[in-house]
Amino acid sequence: MSARRKDGRGVPVETALPVTWSGAVGTAEGKLALGPDAALWDEFSPALYELTAALAPTSVAKPGAAAAVERGPPSHGPAGLPSGGARSTVPSPIATERGPSGADPAPDTRRLVFGLRDFAMRGTQFAINGRPVFIRGTLDCCIFPKTGHPPTDVAEWKRIVGVAKAHGLNLIRFHSWCPPEAAFIAADELGFYLHVEASSWANNTTTLGDGKPVDAWTYAETDRILRHYGNHPSFVLMAQGNEPGGKNHKAYLAKWVEHYAARDP
Repeated sequence: MSARRKDGRGVPVETALPVTWSGAVGTAEGKLALGPDAALWDEFSPALYELTAALAPTSVAKPGAAAAVERGPPSHGPAGLPSGGARSTVPSPIATERGPSGADPAPDTRRLVFGLRDFAMRGTQFAINGRPVFIRGTLDCCIFPKTGHPPTDVAEWKRIVGVAKAHGLNLIRFHSWCPPEAAFIAADELGFYLHVEASSWANNTTTLGDGKPVDAWTYAETDRILRHYGNHPSFVLMAQGNEPGGKNHKAYLAKWVEHYAARDP
């Protein structure tokens, strides 16, 4: 496993990881220390790293182990809760399966781009890497009348983010939905903050905390969002959704926040 600056600066860091086997399936988990001089990501200097994990030639990979890269002590998840240090967790597990007896397939390789940043509360203010940041955002309600769906290519999202930046903004809130990965890639590269939501507007026709299907679905959808997009440094804020309803929604959401803060402190 190795990590390097995406712009080619600096010296790559690498390490070998043991694979723990259980029958025909194995898993590996490890960390790479990038050191105290590792580049941090923010809207002014969007430094990105590329993580590469390659299996030995005698193994074949399939989805399933996690790799984490740290600079300093652990910090926070996309919820932006109080923390310290800068940390990027790459939540894309890789489980390995042994190839056929005598086979020698080419190494299976997985590459992910990530950034190191600490987005947290400092008193009554947000801070990025310890520096106060003033959030200047706009709302995106998934209105794309020409296509009927949001764009899925990076170039179009760079255009959208570029328009927002040209107006002096530094964040988009995705109202009651989560954009496709192309939006995260564009925001990572351009230095722009994203606030996503677990695709719910639980009010009127449904409510939170009353044992309805939306309760379990919200956790499942949040898990999916964090798993697939948690490596993107532009992903700084997350909410359950918009204007929740129900007599028990406050208690439900308090537990939701507590659960995910504990999962990624």
